[in-house]
Amino acid sequence: MDHEYWFGVELTFACPVCQHLNVEKIGLNSPTADPSNLNQKINSQVLACRKCRALPMGAQVAVDVVPGTRESLIAKGFPFPPDK
Repeated sequence: MDHEYWFGVELTFACPVCQHLNVEKIGLNSPTADPSNLNQKINSQVLACRKCRALPMGAQVAVDVVPGTRESLIAKGFPFPPDK
């Protein structure tokens, strides 16, 4: 792989059961900057309320995507698996 693109993704939603505001941060990488590839990875994430554990079925989820280097995104609090 010649180049990897790194993204921090913040998913925010209000739980439809308990109304708790949830903010999930995830770190993703991709071999391309193709938005459809990134969208597919984001949509594969499983979300649950951190307070009551309900699944946010039908809840509106705000998505904020931040491009950057792996190191800069880790510094901003986006989790990535350890380097191999």
